[in-house]
Amino acid sequence: MQYACTMAGTLVYMSPEILNGNEYKNKSDMWSLGCVLYELTALKRAFVTIASVISAKFSPVSSEYSQDLQDLITELLSVNPDERPSAGEVLSMGFVKGKNIDTNQGQSSLLKPISDLDFFLVGGRGNGRSATGNTILGLHRAFNESNDFKDKDCYISDVKWCKHGKLILKIIDAPCLLEGGSKLRNTAKAFVHCPRGFHALVYVLNFASPRLTEEDTHLIKVLKDSLGKDIFKNHGILVITHGECFDLYTNRREWMTFETWCQKQDSGLGDFIKECGNRVVLFHNLTPKKHEESVNKLISLAQEIGSLFTTDLFNSVPKQKVSRRGEDDVVPENILCRIDLCVNDLRKYIDSQRFSDYQNLKNSAASLVAEIDYCEKNSHLHQDENPNLQKIRSLISLLSGRDKLTVQRMQDTLFSLQAVQEPYRRISVKNPHTVSRCCIL
Repeated sequence: MQYACTMAGTLVYMSPEILNGNEYKNKSDMWSLGCVLYELTALKRAFVTIASVISAKFSPVSSEYSQDLQDLITELLSVNPDERPSAGEVLSMGFVKGKNIDTNQGQSSLLKPISDLDFFLVGGRGNGRSATGNTILGLHRAFNESNDFKDKDCYISDVKWCKHGKLILKIIDAPCLLEGGSKLRNTAKAFVHCPRGFHALVYVLNFASPRLTEEDTHLIKVLKDSLGKDIFKNHGILVITHGECFDLYTNRREWMTFETWCQKQDSGLGDFIKECGNRVVLFHNLTPKKHEESVNKLISLAQEIGSLFTTDLFNSVPKQKVSRRGEDDVVPENILCRIDLCVNDLRKYIDSQRFSDYQNLKNSAASLVAEIDYCEKNSHLHQDENPNLQKIRSLISLLSGRDKLTVQRMQDTLFSLQAVQEPYRRISVKNPHTVSRCCIL
């Protein structure tokens, strides 16, 4: 009778906290959403008794559904309300925004882009562009920060993915080759890692020299000529690195907020700040707490931009194929993304040795295996034709297996994964002629 007096709603959709007599909150509705999604996919109810609701034990969703949908249902049916995503977080998920909640029949969400926000980093040499990418990723030396190149006519286009909360971020650190200071060479190759476009064009400056140089002015003009005069107005975000220098500047000279400093800038930099809609972020690369705040602000600004920028220029870039080393040697972008997410979780577990991080690693590995299996089943990609794809599959199978690997074995697996992935992730853009003036994006 006690339950009969305190219940509010239908038992099969009621959350554990409500059954335990706790206060109703929005996360209780997210539990109900999980029950409905489960019922739609499994064609049966997740819970039928009070005991089953409180324990939150249910049969797994069929593997014929995408891993994204399986993960969403599992998160929605978490006993702890704080572990359930909010309605806004669900709606911001890439496969939900693309209306791809479906079975793996036909064109599955597995082969659709899974990143939620794509950042294209640009900026002059030495401004900290690659370091900014590393800060966003939360990794050291993910992108090469050196300005030294063995081959001055060869520039490296690089891409990485990471998770930030519920979001999957794609960070592109690519070359922009200027000839005579005004012409962009190999334009399509500069955007080889963003065939569908990007959400934010992030221009990076260094606070150690907070001004637009002649090189910056040329690069901004070239990008406008290539992508449209309103590219920075609609999709530009200005990142100023070395925030520690700003702190030192204000402590020694005149204390002010970064917003006030931006307002005081005159023509040149001041005009560019206004052109970007005052979307400016001060990046602290050395202070963990502050660089987390910097990344959060950058993500918030990109979400405000919202729409994905694309142009006919990107049509010349092969869709879903980041690298083509041979006609049969192709790895889809989503597999590269899943590898990065798995590698990041592997690094995290090696450092922490926490059980929760181990579970995240197992989930990432299982998602990658499912991605490869689906690609082999529904496309021309086959392990016997692509030995590297086969090697990736075997390495990931070690992580997703039942036997727990030693830390040394995990480190060996990490290095092997990175070695296999490297030729596809980092693309050399060769110049047919010597470039008299160059600027690295």
